Amino acid sequence: MLVALVLAVVPTAALAVDDPYRDQQWALDRIGVDQAWETGSRGDGVIVAVVDTGVDLEHPDLRERFLRDPTGEVVGLDLVAGGAPQDEHGHGTLVAGVIAATADNGVGVAGVAPNARLLPIRVLDEVGSGEGTNVDTAIRWAVDQGAHVVNLSLESVKAGGNGTSAPGAPTDAVRYAWERGVVVVAAAGNSAGVPTEYPLDSPVLLVGAVDRDDRIAEFSAGVREDALLAPGVDIVSTWCRAGDAARCEPGTHTYGMAEGTSFAAPHVSGAIALLLAAGHSPQEAVGRLRASAVDLGPPGPDPEHGHGRIDVAAALATDLATAQMALPEALPEPPPPDPAPSPEEATPQALPAPSPQATPSPPDDGEPQVVELPVDRPPGPHTTPGLLHLVAAACVGITLATWSAVARRQV
Repeated sequence: MLVALVLAVVPTAALAVDDPYRDQQWALDRIGVDQAWETGSRGDGVIVAVVDTGVDLEHPDLRERFLRDPTGEVVGLDLVAGGAPQDEHGHGTLVAGVIAATADNGVGVAGVAPNARLLPIRVLDEVGSGEGTNVDTAIRWAVDQGAHVVNLSLESVKAGGNGTSAPGAPTDAVRYAWERGVVVVAAAGNSAGVPTEYPLDSPVLLVGAVDRDDRIAEFSAGVREDALLAPGVDIVSTWCRAGDAARCEPGTHTYGMAEGTSFAAPHVSGAIALLLAAGHSPQEAVGRLRASAVDLGPPGPDPEHGHGRIDVAAALATDLATAQMALPEALPEPPPPDPAPSPEEATPQALPAPSPQATPSPPDDGEPQVVELPVDRPPGPHTTPGLLHLVAAACVGITLATWSAVARRQV
């Protein structure tokens, strides 16, 4: 099973003054981010854990967003190789930018919650594969570090034919998070018609993808009545590859365009951050997103569209009657989260030993072609749009957690 991601150079267009590629971020307009910011909420004080391939720790649009310890080091975790959770693939950097890229800094793009703090956790390697058990560890570690939201733009994949079993979705860790007041947002997946492995009584917030016309993306999978939808097509965000590089390289800070439920989920994570920063409880934040979602199917929640496409401006409206989160009666109301540690007070715990890594299958599409987008200037009038097609992370071994992106070929 191969999963692929397409990233393209941003085409020349009218450019915003403060964030050069903001005009390309149609998704922020669709979910009402600018109106949401007018309420005064930009995610201040909220920590969002990005459980992924790591994040480019020096990207100019992200480096001010990380939670840091008293020495100034980024608080994060690398369960693949130990050390700093530096992205070697690019997927986690894309996800992080959707959530919290710094706004109004004259560079690149803006995130949904541009004042939130990022807590990067690397569970996938340079080709986008890793151990499912590390996802469980990552969620629990993020909660214990003071995260308020955990973004999972990945899915558990089981190997077949060898009689082995796999842990699948990190259900216990999701429940551990919710019971401590932490919302776990998960991409529903990109294998259309394949149901999610999260059980119905899980407090996970599943997210499917829609396109520019508010239609369910053809790749979007795993949606059910309790899910939400968010933009997941032609999403422009931070990235970290250039030229013909097969992996992210130090000092390479670029931007790309991608699609998949991987990039729908962080829109919801950012929206939750805005609601939490506005003073709403986790239960209220999820309830408000569901109650205010734009219904795209039959009246009310349905198995194909869930509650509908998020509208964060409507969710923040003071006159919205908050709907209760659809959870089993046995699941307790989460307690209020502990106060978020300030960057000066945050102290990471000791790193657990990395899990043995599965071996991914090799890419089958040859060398990717990449065109760099500089961070210090927009594309000039003669810039030619470029295309990158990358194949990564095959299903090898017992269980792999692999990023939820989908190929889209352009002509």
